[in-house]
Amino acid sequence: MTFIFWLILLLLGAAGIFLIVSQFMNRRAPNLLSIRGRARLEKWHASDPRHVNFDLYIGDQEFDGDSSTAKVIVAGAEYVVYYLSGVEEIVSIELVSTAV
Repeated sequence: MTFIFWLILLLLGAAGIFLIVSQFMNRRAPNLLSIRGRARLEKWHASDPRHVNFDLYIGDQEFDGDSSTAKVIVAGAEYVVYYLSGVEEIVSIELVSTAV
């Protein structure tokens, strides 16, 4: 009886380890993508009304921002944004034109 108990525990542990390892094996490295378009900023408040966040939109692509986003991005200006796919993390932003 004790042998069967330990065998079941061993099988459950092996299955758990397999599930954890398989999660990391299926991950692909994010691709570096770029998008070009006019910047649009949308302001929203977090649970603390003193803290203001901005979502940055370039074309149809949304990027999360914070209060500093509105200080460095000119709404309506054209940018090229390089970002990592899947996580939408901005790597670099290039200003192309400020003409509206």
